[in-house]
Amino acid sequence: MFTLLLGACGTGLPSTLDDTLSIQGAAEDELRDTATLTINNLPDEVMLQVFSELSVKDILQAGQVCKRWQILSEEPALWRALRLSIHGDYPASEATKEQAIKHMLRVHVNTLTDLAAITHLVSKHKLNEEHPFNGLRTEMTDGYAAQGNETAISRKIDGFRYGIYGYEKNLKAADALNDSLARQGNKEAIAQKLYGLIYGGYGYEKNLEAAMVFNESLIGGQGNEDAIARKIYGLANGEYGYEKNYKAAVVLNESLIGQGNESAIERKIRVLANGEYGYEKNPKAAVALNESLIGQGNESAIERKIYGLLDGKYGYEKNPEAAVVFNNSLIEQGSEKAISRKIRELTNGGNCYTKDHHELKSWIEQEAANGKRWACYLKAQGLKYGNLGFKKHRDAAIQYILKNNIPY
Repeated sequence: MFTLLLGACGTGLPSTLDDTLSIQGAAEDELRDTATLTINNLPDEVMLQVFSELSVKDILQAGQVCKRWQILSEEPALWRALRLSIHGDYPASEATKEQAIKHMLRVHVNTLTDLAAITHLVSKHKLNEEHPFNGLRTEMTDGYAAQGNETAISRKIDGFRYGIYGYEKNLKAADALNDSLARQGNKEAIAQKLYGLIYGGYGYEKNLEAAMVFNESLIGGQGNEDAIARKIYGLANGEYGYEKNYKAAVVLNESLIGQGNESAIERKIRVLANGEYGYEKNPKAAVALNESLIGQGNESAIERKIYGLLDGKYGYEKNPEAAVVFNNSLIEQGSEKAISRKIRELTNGGNCYTKDHHELKSWIEQEAANGKRWACYLKAQGLKYGNLGFKKHRDAAIQYILKNNIPY
């Protein structure tokens, strides 16, 4: 079609179409007046309709023909219409030429096997950024050690404490080095200092008041969630140098809930279900609070309900069948986490679903046939790599990817 457009640009349409567009006079003896319509005489609306039938590549080429075609090729309405024909996996509000190009690049990369070529294109065009199916992709870890070589620092501290690794025993030096790590938020150093101050050890003398002061410094200086949890637990149980004070524990936790603190909310639900931290046991109140959060779309609350139904926690009665029904309802709403949960458990076995590769494959194929793009993506991956219950079939994978424009 693009070749036809170029051939017709400024030259008139083929003679068969010219004949159909000729204007015939009423009188037989009058000469016929023929109006020849060229492509450049077509209204913008018609041109955009023609452009919308082209491929992304052809539109980009057409945009280089002349100024008018360049302007038409940039028209937002064109790219909104094209998004549907190329199965663009991005919102209509983000339908632009750049998004369409990126989508088709992902489709192309998805058909490649050369790792070097894939890596080059992904890096060059940033194809991993804002990927539509990030929630369903398996991420690889690089296995690098944490920065700062904490193992070496920990060895040096132990060397000062016990006179090993070539260091002379020096408890003050060990404490000073451990304190410096604790101030930087190092969890192991914090735990060792607290344990040492509470029970005596790691070179520290037992000092409950110092333990409480240290914990308070973590709350005030760093807003440390673990330190906050320790304070609430300490107030409720008389630990970590705090005096037992149920009321103060509840007040502190409620103040955090008022700030939208997820940990405090989860803590209240858990303790209402069991009766701890100064709260009276009230499973119904625990469930009501969690359900109110689910109504707001809170993912943590959704997770709690599923595991609550599976194990009889958080105030819910044990009901594995209800957990499956609930997760399936989330899938119908398009929840990637619910989809991932079902895929993971049908693949490996789990609490909601039993391991069943045949059911997994059938479910993916059914959802793909229903037009669910996440399922189309997974079917392509299954055919490409021989997982998710599919047999590896490289040619079928490429055909499916190209037919449905499945991105990498």
